[in-house]
This record gives sequence, structure tokens and C-alpha cells, in this order.
Amino acid sequence: MLKLMPLPHSYISVQGCTFPADFKGAWTTTVDGEILVNATHVFNYPIVSRTSGQPFKAGYSRMNFSCVEKQDSKYLLR
Repeated sequence: MLKLMPLPHSYISVQGCTFPADFKGAWTTTVDGEILVNATHVFNYPIVSRTSGQPFKAGYSRMNFSCVEKQDSKYLLR
């Protein structure tokens, strides 16, 4: 039996973070198309199948993420 329990707020990081100025802007790649980055978010990030490398046909094919936490040169997005 699986039992789900909510986490206390102390376990959830809500501090946020910002990206360096040179990350910001519109980025275009031949594989992923255009990805937009502002101070705190990544927009239009493509979601693809790990096995086929193709975009998902059902549901979301692109998602937006918020910068939640930064540690050294690593960023946690949600």
C-alpha cells in the first residue's frame, strides 16, 4: 500500500534564485528551437522522450521552469 503524506513547509525551499545576466535572452538551437530565459525563469523548454528523442505527442510538449535554488554553479529548477 502506498501512503502519500504532505511535506512540512520546512522541507520545501521557496527562497528562489536568479540566473547570471549572460544567461538571459532568447536562445536558439537546431534541435530544441527557441528557449527564453529571464532573471528567474526558463520558458518554452522542450519535453522529449528519452528513448526516441522525439517530442511527446500527447500532453505538454514544452514547459516553463522557475529557478528555485542555486548552489555553486548548479541551479535547481521547478
